[in-house]
Amino acid sequence: KRQLELSASGGGQTSASDMKYSALKTKISHISPDSEQFKTASSVVMNKLNPEDPRISIVNIFTIENQRELKAFRDSLHNHQFLFHGSRVSNYVGLLSRGVLMPKVVVSMGGQRRDAGLLGNGIYFGDTVATSAQYTTPGSKGSRLMLICNVALGTVMDYTKVTLGLTEPPSGYHSVHGVKNSKQHASDFKDDEYVIFNPDQQHQAYLLEFKLEDNRISGVNSSNPPVAVESSTAVPKRGETTTSKDKGSS
Repeated sequence: KRQLELSASGGGQTSASDMKYSALKTKISHISPDSEQFKTASSVVMNKLNPEDPRISIVNIFTIENQRELKAFRDSLHNHQFLFHGSRVSNYVGLLSRGVLMPKVVVSMGGQRRDAGLLGNGIYFGDTVATSAQYTTPGSKGSRLMLICNVALGTVMDYTKVTLGLTEPPSGYHSVHGVKNSKQHASDFKDDEYVIFNPDQQHQAYLLEFKLEDNRISGVNSSNPPVAVESSTAVPKRGETTTSKDKGSS
């Protein structure tokens, strides 16, 4: 566990909260609700919400600067999108200090996975706040937390069938996408899910504090995969020509 050290310079004292914040080694800044930056971030949050989705109330938005993630981020990889990553309130000290890690790394550090992952052992994101809200839990005051990450998806392989056990995207692709079931596309997936297999394809951009009306959400769709899993049906899409430098994400 991270050791906390007091700075002896100036003979001043450091509060317990300052020590805890320093231990995160991540710069977290509150965004004023009156600012243009808040308007931009909130529009990302409220985008693509449907009438049947739970009503979202934004409490606060913070910018996040994790220098390790920013330095490692594959900025040259194309197809950047702001995507959502929901988690329990109790997980955020680890998420903010160590960054978003691959599931196998989290497990090796004593963590637990809540589900098997319908598209294998990667880092999952939703393209709407309603999707990722399913993975959040309320704190003592009813607020929930969610990360908004800048994700370099690169060339994406679309899937309509649950495909357990993936450890990397198919050759020539950088990420995978579980396509939401619709009239146009019959699919196993209740929501659109994006998965990367290299943590350097994302960095945390914003921390969202929010509340849900009635504090209720539907069940997490990934916790109940179909009993009979058919062979995967991959639908190649967004298959832009890529350079050999960008191919592969492991």
